[in-house]
Amino acid sequence: MIRIRMLSGDELMSLPVEEFTNVKSLKQRLNQLHGMPPRFRQQLLLNEQSLVDEAKIEAAPMDLDVVVLTFAEVSQQQANELVAAADVGSAELVEMMLQVPQDPNLANERGDRPLTEASLGGHVEVVRVLLEAGADKDLPTSNGSTPLLLACQKGHVEVVCLLLERDANTNVATKDGATALMLAAGGGYVEVVKLLMDAGAKKDLATYQSGFTALMLCSQLGHAEAAGLLLEAGADKDVPTCDGVTALMLTSEKGHASVVRLLLEARAVMDSATPGNGNTALLLASRHGHLEVVRLLLEFGADKDLATLEGGTALMLAAQEGHVEIARLLLDMGASKDLTTSNGTTALMLASGEGHLGVLQLLLNAGADKNLATHGGKKRSG
Repeated sequence: MIRIRMLSGDELMSLPVEEFTNVKSLKQRLNQLHGMPPRFRQQLLLNEQSLVDEAKIEAAPMDLDVVVLTFAEVSQQQANELVAAADVGSAELVEMMLQVPQDPNLANERGDRPLTEASLGGHVEVVRVLLEAGADKDLPTSNGSTPLLLACQKGHVEVVCLLLERDANTNVATKDGATALMLAAGGGYVEVVKLLMDAGAKKDLATYQSGFTALMLCSQLGHAEAAGLLLEAGADKDVPTCDGVTALMLTSEKGHASVVRLLLEARAVMDSATPGNGNTALLLASRHGHLEVVRLLLEFGADKDLATLEGGTALMLAAQEGHVEIARLLLDMGASKDLTTSNGTTALMLASGEGHLGVLQLLLNAGADKNLATHGGKKRSG
């Protein structure tokens, strides 16, 4: 048996010697199950001699005295060095500094902390030893980034697992309101997204200034698998940003057809319009030349003649930008040829004015009225 005593001689506990291979494993047991501080703040004495962590536990009965250490007073330079060692992933150096024992939460002069830097760099063993030393899993840097936020930003799955095992706060946000789930979704880190949702991360939190959600971020960047996970978990597909933009608008504008399909299959509202200019998903896709997205939206029933606040329809926008195949598709689906903007401009006038001969010929062949004039009396149909 191993008998553990305080220096006063009071016996704390007795433990079977065969359960331990070395002093380190004994200290870890004392910390995990018996309320002692982390091993770095324990000193075990055998016959008044301090035992190093690597010392073997003998098979004979042992009487050990335990001393609880306070953190040593260290200089700013020493604090800087611990952060630097964590940053480069040197588990050996970090272990050595923690044995001082040095407080694992001290920041360098920039406000960076050992655990945040190790988490950002994906240094699993350094993160593990810092957590064992009592590093605060939720302590942020000066800009509000916690270890979990930084690990999620870079997609470091093993680090995220370690932090979640310690119940790191999944919903804490940066000063801009970005959460771990937003960062993981925006990076397309599917496994991290799964871990966070399993840990109870809130799906529909939004950034403070723009109002972006996790679903919006992965939709805009085309991360279909992450978007699918969020939709399956019930993320709000129709909530708008502060400017009234939805996830469907964002991904339609960028041309991410796979994400558009997911949103449409999830019954996202197709014809929502931004209050500032009246843009819809179809209008944005048509303007930016995303043929497959336009096709999907039309197949799912998007209103082909909805217009911006100035009266510009999808056909007009395609004509203005010279997107022949999109214009052809819109016409085939029954888009009105001769609708006008607020100043009387038609799709034919726009194609003519921009010199897009392919669209111009397409519209003429479809029977667009070449005699219409703007409110100023100009005919621009060639």
